[in-house]
Amino acid sequence: MDNNGIWISGQTGSEGGFPFANPGGGAYYVDAPEGIVDAFVMKFGNDLTLDWSTRYGGESNDVALQILRDVWGRIWVSGDTRSSDFPTATSTGLTAADNTLGGDLDDFIIRFAANGTVEWSSYIGGNDTEWNVSIGKPKLSIAPNLNVFFCGTTASTDLPTIYNSATWLDDTQNGNDDGYILQFDYNTMVAEWATYVGGTQQDQIFGCFANEDNGLFVVGQAGSADLDLIPVSDAYYQQEATVLGNGFQAEDAFILHYKPSLEADWFTYWGGTSFFQGEHPYDLYVGNNLLYIVGSTDQEYLDQLGTGDVTIPLVDFGGDSYFDETYNGDYEDVFICMFDIDIITPVQELAQAGEQNMLHVYPSPANGSIRITYTSSGLHPTEIEIIDVSGRIVSSLTWPTSQGILTVDVSKLTLGIYTIEALYERTRVATIKFQKH
Repeated sequence: MDNNGIWISGQTGSEGGFPFANPGGGAYYVDAPEGIVDAFVMKFGNDLTLDWSTRYGGESNDVALQILRDVWGRIWVSGDTRSSDFPTATSTGLTAADNTLGGDLDDFIIRFAANGTVEWSSYIGGNDTEWNVSIGKPKLSIAPNLNVFFCGTTASTDLPTIYNSATWLDDTQNGNDDGYILQFDYNTMVAEWATYVGGTQQDQIFGCFANEDNGLFVVGQAGSADLDLIPVSDAYYQQEATVLGNGFQAEDAFILHYKPSLEADWFTYWGGTSFFQGEHPYDLYVGNNLLYIVGSTDQEYLDQLGTGDVTIPLVDFGGDSYFDETYNGDYEDVFICMFDIDIITPVQELAQAGEQNMLHVYPSPANGSIRITYTSSGLHPTEIEIIDVSGRIVSSLTWPTSQGILTVDVSKLTLGIYTIEALYERTRVATIKFQKH
């Protein structure tokens, strides 16, 4: 959903009665059943009129699992297909699509122009199965620098792996299933980077998100205890997968971050003693230098296994923020976690080699005034902006260069996390967060 309307994708096995609409103008349109189950794409206007609705698929099962509209108006759909005649396409100037179903089940990507014409449609897969866990997983993400990222889970041993000297690469499918990540150039759809992610057991990637600094966050579930983890000083780090008292390994979530150069720089387990479904991340979002992850954790079989309570890493944010430290469900509870990613992806500093910029705030949490200090071997900031979690600037202040400490009244701000940005001639030189209590 955006200011252009509402976009929906999914699957249909209906032979009649499904609402279709042909907008004309070259938009892709099929209303007759193509296979057992077809993917569909729908677009509603802001007045909720049905502007466009079409099937998309081949002779077997085709399921659309994600749809997004990019800032240039193009529509992207991803999903799974079992059809050997899935409609692939390549427009002039774009690299040739993969026209062959590689295994029993492949992923697919479709790229539509703003008017609904198909610009590129391709299988994504190898000699075995590529699969999705459920609808809505964010498998496709587009970075501001026009890198298109696609991730998933595969049993194929022959997916192409691509790297250069700066990127991180695992070129071997190691377990029953491994995660995989592809990066395409937006303008050509040439695959520029491709890697497996996994250990000796079953490891699955559930989603990815390209953040504003052009890095990439990836979340999934690990069945392997031998992932090549990467700690970051002061960042959350769980070095070992959880092993239960009877020797069974819990299935923990994992979090992986890549720099804009696609070099991995943070890789950690995240989880507790849940065994049956483990920690299962469903979605992630990055904004205002914060990483949010939502998912589920279960207590199934814990009493039988004698492992005690679920012990996922819980943190009370304080103040009036919601906090529940008790497992309440018979089967699963939802979890929500938030990470400060300034530690992982530090702000690029103004550039004299060796220059060190440091921004400090005290106290935090705060409910009255805060004191901001800045130390640097180079330029001093001329402005300070305070930004809420939605990205809205709530305060903008001039900082005289003669003043070493800036005192700011934050008593009227609502409770929550805020980012302070130090600017020199409108260029960001440092950031720090504080909590309003």
